[in-house]
Amino acid sequence: MLGVIIASSALIISAITPTLGVLWWSSHDPRENQKMFGDPTTPRVVYEGSPSDKTLLPYTENYNVPFDYEGRIDYDILIKKLLPPLFQKKLHDMGVDVETSHMVLLRGFQVAMYQESSYQCGYVIDDDKQVYWLEGKIDKSRIYDVDVFAENPMPCKPNYGSCWCEAQTLAEEELLDFKKTPLTPIEETIVVNYIYDYFKDNTNLNFYKYQVGRYHMDYGNNDVISFCGVFDGKSRSNYFVGSVNLVTNDNDFGMESRLSPLCIIPDDAKWNSFD
Repeated sequence: MLGVIIASSALIISAITPTLGVLWWSSHDPRENQKMFGDPTTPRVVYEGSPSDKTLLPYTENYNVPFDYEGRIDYDILIKKLLPPLFQKKLHDMGVDVETSHMVLLRGFQVAMYQESSYQCGYVIDDDKQVYWLEGKIDKSRIYDVDVFAENPMPCKPNYGSCWCEAQTLAEEELLDFKKTPLTPIEETIVVNYIYDYFKDNTNLNFYKYQVGRYHMDYGNNDVISFCGVFDGKSRSNYFVGSVNLVTNDNDFGMESRLSPLCIIPDDAKWNSFD
């Protein structure tokens, strides 16, 4: 069962910029904000865990709201500054003490246009090597769904990318808690045959030689062979990862710009070709 901590809260921001003047994001009248929190020109953020529990949080080191080149708030940057102390408090309430600097936050799916919102997922690893999964959202004046999970809500699956899978990959690369094992001869043959069929008609890649190894990502399915490898002589994105499902043939392949530490290629690995 997932261990979940959920908070729905409000956020009030004030800031001064040379071009935009004083900006307020709040469901309250700014004059009410001034009565509650003082001078409205003082940049501050209010996280309301409950009506009687208000905490002022700094959101940049110099107390300036980050704006983009068009004078708009960069909510991706803003939420990354707001969430860590909130996660830290929730974890402390769970009996877990971690430094905010150890938290890794990633931007989730967003459309390719400016939005007054942002979604972040991520993780933090405590001193006992326990991974806690983090999630939070911001929408204009609200920061909400600030959650901490004891288990990954959406673990990696073949052919399915997500913010949670990216977080899981980074967490496993940080932990490196696995037994390094190469592909068996049979598994290697299956992977090489799959790559051959996948690229045999691709004239941009089918003249490169390549090596394969085991990609240590546990998809929770014994029918899946996770593999990785490298193309010889390719100048950019010469690494790859993928998987072969022995039952459903629901396979996947993707190019990578770096060799993941989860990829184990034996020193004496064979160089394969498309000849």
